Amino acid sequence: MVQDPLGFRPSRNLVGGGGFRSKKYTVASTNGQNLFIGDAVKLVAGFIEAVSGAGEFGIGVIKAVYTATGRPLTHSQPDNGPFRRGANSAANIVDVYDDPNTIFQVQANATAAIANIGQIANLSAGVGNTSTGLSGHELNIADATAAVSADAAEGTFRIVGLAPVERGVFASANDVEVIFDKHVFGGGL
Repeated sequence: MVQDPLGFRPSRNLVGGGGFRSKKYTVASTNGQNLFIGDAVKLVAGFIEAVSGAGEFGIGVIKAVYTATGRPLTHSQPDNGPFRRGANSAANIVDVYDDPNTIFQVQANATAAIANIGQIANLSAGVGNTSTGLSGHELNIADATAAVSADAAEGTFRIVGLAPVERGVFASANDVEVIFDKHVFGGGL
């Protein structure tokens, strides 16, 4: 498979049901991070920031990005996708899939194996695509571990299995399904 990350995308829910729940959160005007659709995010003092370190507690994945007044950021083709620019001086609003039971599909940055199912791993924070507004986040399969202690350095995500699009074939840069192992609101596996 081609190495072309698109970030995290909702795939299904542990408890079933239709649709994926999301909630709007604020990004502080002092936040210098670019935030893309599909980025895994966390809460810091009530504001949204990108998950960036090992074993961080996340809150969800960005669904959409809005101006401070609630207008959706849209494409300004050919080279400006709907993402939150870090150099922005105003606060922004992001819609976040924040249900702790949401299972996400994400590309692994190397070959995932059947032995990785049930393990925990961190994200690999790739560079987002400013033309499409989509995330460059991937799952860092190289640091996947079966450890289950309360160690803060452990992964943020638990690997559920291969994504349905992979049809049971383990290969380089394949998509896997994950759930937040460390979620602000609890839940997960």
